[in-house]
Amino acid sequence: MVCDAPGTIIYASEAAHHLCERDVIGQSVDSILANFLVSGKPLRLADVQPGSETLATICTRQDGDTFQLLLRSSKLETDGELKGYIISMTDITPLKEAEQLKDEFIGLVSHEIRTPLTVLMGAIGVAMTEGISSEDLKTMLLQAMEGAESLNIIVDNLLELSRYQSDRLSMQKELVDIGKIVQSLLGNLKSSPVNTDW
Repeated sequence: MVCDAPGTIIYASEAAHHLCERDVIGQSVDSILANFLVSGKPLRLADVQPGSETLATICTRQDGDTFQLLLRSSKLETDGELKGYIISMTDITPLKEAEQLKDEFIGLVSHEIRTPLTVLMGAIGVAMTEGISSEDLKTMLLQAMEGAESLNIIVDNLLELSRYQSDRLSMQKELVDIGKIVQSLLGNLKSSPVNTDW
């Protein structure tokens, strides 16, 4: 949007009209920006400092949806005289949603990695205990190996996801025995060095 020095909008792109959901030409820029909320308060032109960025949330859609905009402004000057402002608005809702998905994904991966890592570290810790029998040592080393294999599978899955995103993944389908997988998991948990009641 472009407004003159007194703050009347003299030009607005189609995108600006769409975001504001009305014709804004001839309107006061503060009356338009008042539909934007920052920390729950209506936005004013004075709040969008030239050269800076302001994150705003609009709550004016009829379906009740909210979306986030990044607003920037710059002065229009001639020989040092203020002629008006250029205000740009960028809908960054998809970027914010992608950030949230990324954070959720990182949390999920961290949890998935922590489980086999706990088994691995616990088994190695018990294996290093003085006086442990050779049979128990072998059991602990097997558990450590299984934990390492689980970590390797997770890393492989992450690499496959990366290949999928770059269209370099070739899918291979195969039948799996769910019962066998569950029994293996239960066996790992029952023999875990962590105290667990079953």
